[in-house]
Amino acid sequence: MPTRPRAAFVGEAMIELTAMDGTRDAARLRPAGDVLNSAVYFQRASGRNDAARFVTVLGDDPFSDRIIDLAAEEAVEASGIRRAEGRSCGLYAVSTTPEGERSFSYWRSASAARSLFADPRDFEALLGCDVVLITGITLAIIQPEARRALLEWAEKARTDGVRLAFDSNFRPALWEDLQTARDWT
Repeated sequence: MPTRPRAAFVGEAMIELTAMDGTRDAARLRPAGDVLNSAVYFQRASGRNDAARFVTVLGDDPFSDRIIDLAAEEAVEASGIRRAEGRSCGLYAVSTTPEGERSFSYWRSASAARSLFADPRDFEALLGCDVVLITGITLAIIQPEARRALLEWAEKARTDGVRLAFDSNFRPALWEDLQTARDWT
């Protein structure tokens, strides 16, 4: 029986701050982010040990360590995580109104993940994967040169039989302008 494909989940993981129930002065901190969450759920659903690989850049800070710890706890392969000395992961906070409406505040301008695909090791981390998930957020946060390199890699990978998945998750504030977002999406 053929095995399920090994999938790479590419992008930024962050630390999420969520107010604890009944208080305004205490928050829970946990690793999160669209790509990390997808990798965790894919890994859980796969029923095998090597189904999901997380590809990102993290800092050398204690919060980045929490992300690596979560990947290990969830059996998400972490060989695709590159560490950047002196950098950190991004942070976001969730606010919820009494009616249950959520809003988000982000601190990600110094996120190590912004340097994704500026180093050839990030592309090497995709080797051996049958499926690669890239998101609109990933495209938005990486540098224009890295976007071009990723597109070149994707074109070659497709001819080599790699299946590409794209989540168009759109955050206008992350892009230089709307036209750039349209062009890359």
